[in-house]
Amino acid sequence: MEQDMRRTILAVVAALAVAVPLAQANDSTARVGAGGLVLQKSGDIRMVSEHLSISVKRIEVEYRFRNESSHTIETVVAFPMPEFHWDPEQDATWRNIGPVESFLAHVDGKPAVVRAERKALLDGRDITALLRQAGLGEDQIFRTFGAALGTEGMTLPEPIVARLHAMGASYERMPRWRVAETAYWNQVFPPGKEVVVTHSYRPFAGRIIGTYDNSRPPSAESVPVSSKGELDRACLDEGMKTVVNKARQKAKEGAESGYIYLNDVEYILGTGRNWKGSIGDFTLDIIKENPQDVVSLCFPGKPERIGDRTLRFKMRDYVPQERLLLNFYSF
Repeated sequence: MEQDMRRTILAVVAALAVAVPLAQANDSTARVGAGGLVLQKSGDIRMVSEHLSISVKRIEVEYRFRNESSHTIETVVAFPMPEFHWDPEQDATWRNIGPVESFLAHVDGKPAVVRAERKALLDGRDITALLRQAGLGEDQIFRTFGAALGTEGMTLPEPIVARLHAMGASYERMPRWRVAETAYWNQVFPPGKEVVVTHSYRPFAGRIIGTYDNSRPPSAESVPVSSKGELDRACLDEGMKTVVNKARQKAKEGAESGYIYLNDVEYILGTGRNWKGSIGDFTLDIIKENPQDVVSLCFPGKPERIGDRTLRFKMRDYVPQERLLLNFYSF
C-alpha cells in the first residue's frame, strides 16, 4: 500500500527560519495518538461522509451515518482516548489534562449525553481498585498521579508510597501507571435516515524545540523528525529540503541563531472500521496556526489550498489507512 501511496509534502512557506538539532530533550513532549468513533459492529450502518479537521490545538470531526436497514438500531458509540502517563512538561499546574477533559460531542446539532470510563493501567493490567485500596483518591489516580512533582517524586504519606512501591506502581517515588479513558454514549439510528455526529477535542501533540547558529549550519540531519525519536513517518523528503533551504537563506540574511518548533500530531484512522463499506465522501482539512508554517504528512492525492492556512484533501469511497502522522513546523 505504501508503494502505491503518493507521497504528499506540504511546504507552504512565506518566511522560514531554521534547521535544528535534536537536542534539549527536557524541552520535548512525545505525542500520543487518538482516533475516531468506534461503533459496535453493524452491517447496516453506512458512513456517508467524514470531515476531519486537524490542527495542533484542536481536532474536529463530522460524520454522517445512515441506517440502511428497515429497523431502528440502538448502539453504544465510543471514543477511546489515548493512554497517557505522568508528564510534568504537559501542564504548568502539575495536573495532567487528558483529552476527555476537552471532548465535546453533538448529535444532529444537540449535545450528546457523554459518559466516561476511566482505568489506571500498569503494564496493561487494570490496577484502579488496587490504587484506591492503597489510599489514593480519584484525582490522584487519574490526574495528579499522586501529586508527582518532577524529580521531587510523590508528595504522599510514606505508608501510601510504600504500598505503591510494593505493587510496582512507582519507581523511585515516581508513578508508573498510565490512564486510559473512553467517552461513550448510547445512539439511536432510525431506519433510512442520516444522523450527523460531531466531536472535537484537544490532541496530545508532541513537541520538540531546537536551535541553530552559525557554528552548526542547517542540514537535513539537524531537522527534528519525531517527538518519539522515531524514523520519518511523515514523508519529509521534500519538506526537509524546503526547511533546510529556507534556513540557509535566513542565515545568509544575517540571522546568527534561531529556533524551530516541531509539533507532531497522530490520528488513528483505522480504529473501529465497523460501519458498512467504505467512507462515501472523505474530507481532510489540515489547519496551520500561521501561514508560514510547514506541514508534512503521508497521504494520497494533491491538496487544495483554502485560504492561507488550510490544506484540503478529498477522497471518494475512501478505505482509511491505519493512521495519520502530521509534522507541524513553526519558526
